[in-house]
Amino acid sequence: MKAVELLDLIPDNGVLSIIERNYESDGDLFVLLLIKHLLKQKKTVFVLLYDPFLVFKENLEEIGVNLDEVLGKTLFILDIFGSVHKIEREIEGVYQIKGYIDDIVFVDKFRDVFFYKVSSISSEEIWLFTYLSSSICKLFSNPLMTYKRLLPVKSTVTQVMKSIKVIGVYNVCECPGIERIVYPYSDIIVETLFKDGRKMGIVTKGYEETVFELFGGD
Repeated sequence: MKAVELLDLIPDNGVLSIIERNYESDGDLFVLLLIKHLLKQKKTVFVLLYDPFLVFKENLEEIGVNLDEVLGKTLFILDIFGSVHKIEREIEGVYQIKGYIDDIVFVDKFRDVFFYKVSSISSEEIWLFTYLSSSICKLFSNPLMTYKRLLPVKSTVTQVMKSIKVIGVYNVCECPGIERIVYPYSDIIVETLFKDGRKMGIVTKGYEETVFELFGGD
């Protein structure tokens, strides 16, 4: 299965979750390649970034994406990591949540900022990525509650957007507790694992069970 085939399976306002079963499978790299593909197609991509911005930037540039060429144009980032750690950024296309943040306050502020920024983007369709969803466990004291309260925000955004397609990457090793939320919430699930020297993807929900080489096609 190629990246474009997987993207075509996602329905309008649907959710695809990439679940990494082990670090060696590189499910997070697979998601970056999906972002690269969409940016090449001039699609509008919005990333909820739970990991450090500079790490994300470096990882994208390693696969040939020049952030300076797309930030604020077709790629937009809500820097959640920087917001929580009070790392100020003045970069076009990178947004932050200001002021005091804890588990409860974060969700309310997130809803306001995210809705405002998305409604200002001149596009009928947005591809929303969470990178990495499991890193929420490193940022908040009650990640399970925080994650549950974040999920309804997507339905709020659909009030101003014709279609918002969500792709999240989640590492089970980093945050095992939220898998029981991720699985039922997702329309399509791809589990990634490293086994016998091969990096494999397995579609386990939303489509016929398919096993494929994770990096076997563009």
